[in-house]
Amino acid sequence: MSQTDKIGRAGEHYVAGELNRRGAYASPFSGNVPGIDIVATDDRQENMAYVQVKTKQRKSSRWSVSLRHGWDIPGGNQECLCLETCEAKRCAEATVRVRPHTQHHPYATNLLTLPEVPGKEGHYWVFVSLEGLQYWIVPDKVVRRELIRQPHIEYLQQRGGHRPGPKHGSLDARIGEGLVAPYCGQWSALGLGLRDSTT
Repeated sequence: MSQTDKIGRAGEHYVAGELNRRGAYASPFSGNVPGIDIVATDDRQENMAYVQVKTKQRKSSRWSVSLRHGWDIPGGNQECLCLETCEAKRCAEATVRVRPHTQHHPYATNLLTLPEVPGKEGHYWVFVSLEGLQYWIVPDKVVRRELIRQPHIEYLQQRGGHRPGPKHGSLDARIGEGLVAPYCGQWSALGLGLRDSTT
């Protein structure tokens, strides 16, 4: 198991422990269920919450996610993900095959034309910082729309509609603490009758 996997697993157990400490029943799946790391229920077993956990290392200020969490992006050899306003004149110089293009990249997928991945009711993300064990609890639909799609569109708009550098077709994205700040310690958002404070 890699160090990254160990950190992720640690975050899942910290979140499960915190949920149990606050009065819920929670059990981690340890990576066996795609998109769901923990299932939690209230003490009467009347309400359920499905939780995906993202954990960042102590020295990092951002969490890693995939653009596939926000868009239904087709597979295959995708060379560029851009906006319809793409103004880039060439692919990144570091690619194996540099293909010129004019207004639009001929081998690109325009993100604005792709279906959005909708959020699921009852599903949540918990972002964990191992620095001081802080938690941010965000509804699934908010993560996909406001923390992944909108920031990445703004990122591309600031760069001519085209991701610069050799990773212009990358699916990698980052979520910073500033975006999740309003959700810090919001355990009540899970709908399990939990209080944001245990005091």
